Order: sequence, then structure tokens, then C-alpha cells
Amino acid sequence: MTSLLTQVISTHGWSCPSVSGFVLSLPTPPPPSFSLNDPASHATQGFPCLNIGTSLTPSQGTANFDNIRQRHIEIGTYEALVQSLPPPYGKSCDYILFTQDCSHFVFAELKVFKSRKNKNPRAQLRQSLRDVWSTASSRFSNCPNKWCCLFKRIPVTVNTAPSITAVSAFNSMNTLTAVSQSGIKTADADMNASSFEFWVFTNDQRCQLN
Repeated sequence: MTSLLTQVISTHGWSCPSVSGFVLSLPTPPPPSFSLNDPASHATQGFPCLNIGTSLTPSQGTANFDNIRQRHIEIGTYEALVQSLPPPYGKSCDYILFTQDCSHFVFAELKVFKSRKNKNPRAQLRQSLRDVWSTASSRFSNCPNKWCCLFKRIPVTVNTAPSITAVSAFNSMNTLTAVSQSGIKTADADMNASSFEFWVFTNDQRCQLN
């Protein structure tokens, strides 16, 4: 990730002494489960950015990932990097993830909502894709799994699931729509034009890096 972020900085003519502080390190061997929180969000301040879990007790955070094949993954805190540079600041997603075997490339945006009526914000993902992909495409053009992922936490209401556990309730979007543990894939013309899929994960749903 350090190499990729350095290339991004160079492409945009940004000046930054080092990007090493904007890379989250996973242990070796890679964990089968991990999660991310947004330190810039008032809702998750005080929580660690990176949580590590096991196959028996998966990690729980704002953005949850299963890494069953224990791929080596590099994670860059892209929003924090952009905010460390001189203004003006463009829109940027929270994290960029990629696997060293080039099987997955993921832009991740994390949101915690006070209301269930909030719309799905996509501007950060679209802008980050435009800014980064021109630099990364030569390296990851053959990557089979290219995703823009929105991870959102919304309040659990009585209508969500009145008689089941809180964890199960988190996995219900509303009383009429059933969603899988792996989130929902949604069409997005801008992202799809760059061969990226757009995925939305709600509460404890998990992104599967299979």
C-alpha cells in the first residue's frame, strides 16, 4: 500500500514526507477476520481503527471483513492521508484495501447514521475511484474482485426485528427487504464503467474476501 499511495501522491503533485503513518498493518499470518472504524467520525472516536478477530469470534466494527483464506492484505487510511496534505481537499473514501495476490481491490466508505432515512452517500467512493484508479489500474487491471463498498450503521428500531437478538436485528434493512449476510450489490454507472461493483453493507453484515 505504501508504494500505491506514493504513486497516487506523485500523480497528483502532492507533497507529503511519508505515507507510512497512513498504513494499517495486519499481523502475520493474516487473520481470518478483521474490522475497521473511522477515527474521524464522532460516532467511533475512541475506538481502534483496526480490530482483529478469529474464525470463532469474528471482529465487530463499522466495516467488517471475513478473510477466510487468510490472504495478505494491505490497508491504507486514504481519507486521513488526503486531510494531511495542503488544501483544498477533495472528497475521499476512508480506506483503500488490496490483497497482495491482486485478487481484491476495495474502496471503503464508513458511515454511522442517526436516522434510518439517510440516503446512501457515494460521492466519496466515486471521487476516490477517479483519483486512484488511473494510477492503480495498470497494476490491478486483471484483479477479479474490484469493489466500491459502503459500510453503514443505522439505528435498530422496533420495526426492524422486535423479537430477535440485536446482532440479527442489525442484519435487517427494514421489515420488507431481506438482505444476505454479504450485503447488497447495487448498480452504479460511474463505478461500473471502471469495472467496479458497488456493494452496500449494513451494520454487522460482512464483506467476504474469498
